[in-house]
Amino acid sequence: TGRGADPTSSDPIWLQMLLVAVSLTVAAVPEGLPVCVTMSLAIGMRNMTAKQALVRKLASVETLGSTTIICTDKTGTLTCGKMTTVRVWRWGQLYRVTGQGYKPEGFIYPCDEKTQSDDPPNNAAALFKDVKRDGDLAPILTGFLLCSDATVELGEVVTKNDKGVETVTKEWVGIGNATERALVVAARKVGVERKEIAPAYKEEVQNPFSSQRKMMSVLVRIIERENKSASPGIGCFNPIVGDCAYVAIAKGAPNRIIDRSTHVYREGKVVEMSKADKDHALATVNMLSGQALRVLAIGVHGYNSVPEDASDTALERDLIFLGLNAAIDPERPEVKIAIKRAANAGVSTVMITGDYLATARAIAENIGLLPKGDPANETRAMDCRGLRKDGDALTTLNKRLKDGGLSAPEKEELKAELKVIQGRVDKITKRTRVYARAEPFDKITIVESYKRQGHVACMTGDGVNDAAALQGAHIGVAMGSGTDVAKGAADMILLDDSFATIVAAIEEGRKIYSNITKFVFFLLSTNVAEVFLILIAIFMGLQSPLSPIQILWLNLTTDGAPAIALALEKAEPGIMDEGPRPLSEPILEKIQITGISIQTFFETAFCLITYIVGLIWNTGSWNGQNNDKDDDELQDGVRRAQTMVIYLIVFLELLRAYTSRALRTSVFTMGVFSNTFMQYAVAASVLLTLFVGHTPVCIFKLFFKIKKIICIYLTIIHVNT
Repeated sequence: TGRGADPTSSDPIWLQMLLVAVSLTVAAVPEGLPVCVTMSLAIGMRNMTAKQALVRKLASVETLGSTTIICTDKTGTLTCGKMTTVRVWRWGQLYRVTGQGYKPEGFIYPCDEKTQSDDPPNNAAALFKDVKRDGDLAPILTGFLLCSDATVELGEVVTKNDKGVETVTKEWVGIGNATERALVVAARKVGVERKEIAPAYKEEVQNPFSSQRKMMSVLVRIIERENKSASPGIGCFNPIVGDCAYVAIAKGAPNRIIDRSTHVYREGKVVEMSKADKDHALATVNMLSGQALRVLAIGVHGYNSVPEDASDTALERDLIFLGLNAAIDPERPEVKIAIKRAANAGVSTVMITGDYLATARAIAENIGLLPKGDPANETRAMDCRGLRKDGDALTTLNKRLKDGGLSAPEKEELKAELKVIQGRVDKITKRTRVYARAEPFDKITIVESYKRQGHVACMTGDGVNDAAALQGAHIGVAMGSGTDVAKGAADMILLDDSFATIVAAIEEGRKIYSNITKFVFFLLSTNVAEVFLILIAIFMGLQSPLSPIQILWLNLTTDGAPAIALALEKAEPGIMDEGPRPLSEPILEKIQITGISIQTFFETAFCLITYIVGLIWNTGSWNGQNNDKDDDELQDGVRRAQTMVIYLIVFLELLRAYTSRALRTSVFTMGVFSNTFMQYAVAASVLLTLFVGHTPVCIFKLFFKIKKIICIYLTIIHVNT
């Protein structure tokens, strides 16, 4: 009959061999693998959403686990995003501002620039009354209020507890830029409110803030000069701009405002601003910035009529310097722990901010990004202006190379120059942990440098101009409070804007990849054993121990259900104490391939021995061929032997599923029964296998006959109707 042919079958040999080929094909292909991978990624996305990380691209879930560096913004991500004014400076005097959040309560009183104690004096209330009466801060705070678009109002906030019960509370809610909200609250504390000064001022022109200018400006028409109300904001510009009908107000980065100022308002007079005055003002800025405060400056200029050129270039020059506002954005309480967890996991963190270098360095030390008081911090933090020249040069060179039209020597020359500049930039980024005075285009230079160094970079952003950097990074992360353009360019959106959510997402990404490795390991070890079992049995002249339908049953139940349970496995202990996985690393490591080989050998051996024992037991012959028995009796004996093999494979594969739950530690450490889904999967696989193995064939035949009768009956009814 030929090797491997069934002596009791009436089918031709070619058909029998075709069935064997189909058996091998079904055994070799793990049908449940695509389903398990998709489910694992989808479940990971669901879990990340529950942790306030919305993943927009499925493949990013796995990439997150390989992240080696996080380039994060400061405001709202490392900090709470609720700026609060704590200092106001007019020429010759520093003021302390008390209060927290958007609630317009607190004192403003003079303080010593050297001590700057945070504890208010006993007479703080009396000092505050003097400040409000004298109106010394009215021009500064009114100017900041007029040159901002933010609003802070008392509104209703709806919150939900764990049980879904809603609670409505009255809270001060801010709308608009976080820094501008702090300005609005500070002005309100001295009695300057937008609705009260609205009749006295009308905005004619606005030049919005831009990251290049680092400032914004407005041209306001002065309607009322005499203060007929209780608001100190009306008429406060009279001593500064005199009888001018219009006042241009510019606020922004102190160095830009001071550089464009020609005069200063001090001691009730407008005087020329000398270089010494500018140096003194900048020294005050550095003093405040060194306390992790975000400092803004303000300047004004009077006009008799609307100037023909009201552009930012025209309005933001020849300013009269008024003073400074210093606000703090408290660090998120969870940030220190998150940065430490990321460092333990081999993930570096760098901060990119528009703040002054001193401010950025102080904040980095407060949150544990830089060691506190370490002299080496001078080199670990840099002003991006020192990087911008090389960044612009790289952009120009890359554009010239892409445009073409160059000869071979010219290309080689440009490539050599490009390599030199890239090396210079990479040398800077290797040591830098804090980037200050950064602009959106600086982010592109930074992330490209890290990619050249082999990092898997995660970049955050919230503005329109951040889109290019988000797309250029391996993982682009947009803020939930950011622009739609940034969200559209990102791979992931932080619904709570928190840095800790990025670290949690990285942990989830590692867990997902680990689980994918587990069920791939599990499926391959079982499927390879089935292939070798069939091949060796055929080479020995035996019938195939498994039929195609039996193998398919194993793949869909005994393999598929436990594999899905492995996709739902919790993270192993210590998963965030290991370094990131390289993107080029194969899904199975050498130790796992060795494990598959060993398990395949033993499973194949046990199953083959069981099959031969079953044949001897049921047919009286090791190869299932016995002339003393008829064909029906022999075939029945072969089927019993195949059933014995099926039961053994089910037992071994379900045992293998439990051992696949842990790759780095013992399954007993994780808890044998800690994965509830695995218990359900194993129980279902065992019950279904026993049901199929012990249910008489006649019941199946009766079932299919009843099904056929019902189908015919329904067809007749459908035709008649």
